Amino acid sequence: MYRISFLLLSVVLLGGCASSQAVQAPPSTDAGQALRIGEADNGLTLQMQRGQRLLLAVPATPSTGYVWQASGFAPVLAQQGEA
Repeated sequence: MYRISFLLLSVVLLGGCASSQAVQAPPSTDAGQALRIGEADNGLTLQMQRGQRLLLAVPATPSTGYVWQASGFAPVLAQQGEA
């Protein structure tokens, strides 16, 4: 449950940081191919195919006691398998 929350919060946070300039990611030929984004992709607008996976990598410093946590999410996202 923690990982789902983490993923969803990250998606929400990255969406809130979107810029007005749209940048399109390279098209994916395989819907099963995972699209990995991270801190360097801030402001990037993505177009994904149905069934394509999104992997979000955000920096963490567990020793500080702060963690990423989702506060709300769209029900169109679902975790499949273990993260």
